[in-house]
Amino acid sequence: MSQDQLGLFDTPPDPQEIRLSLAIVGLLFAAFFAILPMRNIRLAEIDAFIPVIDSIMLVGELIIATLLYAQAAVFRSRALTVLATGYVLAALLLIPHALTFPGAFAPNGLLGAGTDTTAWIATFRRAAFPISVILYVQLKRADLASKSEIG
Repeated sequence: MSQDQLGLFDTPPDPQEIRLSLAIVGLLFAAFFAILPMRNIRLAEIDAFIPVIDSIMLVGELIIATLLYAQAAVFRSRALTVLATGYVLAALLLIPHALTFPGAFAPNGLLGAGTDTTAWIATFRRAAFPISVILYVQLKRADLASKSEIG
């Protein structure tokens, strides 16, 4: 195996992994179509739903960021560092999102939140990941260009 493809971030999937991913996508579509007839049923409101989901997402994104930082340290990759930092930023934005969500901790949200505060935080959070991916691609291209000039 070449030195250029030792990391998890640039190793292509093998045919078994592709089949598994297609099977998972098929199961998700089947589940979607199975619950589609129940889309108009109103479920009971649970005040703790948003804080719990945000907490789970925060832990997951911090785990991903940790793995990316470890890969970046091994391969000395600025691109992976930027991508991991995007995950950290998105994870940290979950904290004010949960705190300002109306009804989660207070009727109007905490931190002096206005009517649109939670929506703006969610917008910035959703923008953080695509921006970090764009920066990752640009830095990865710059790294490859510099390696080709040297080698």
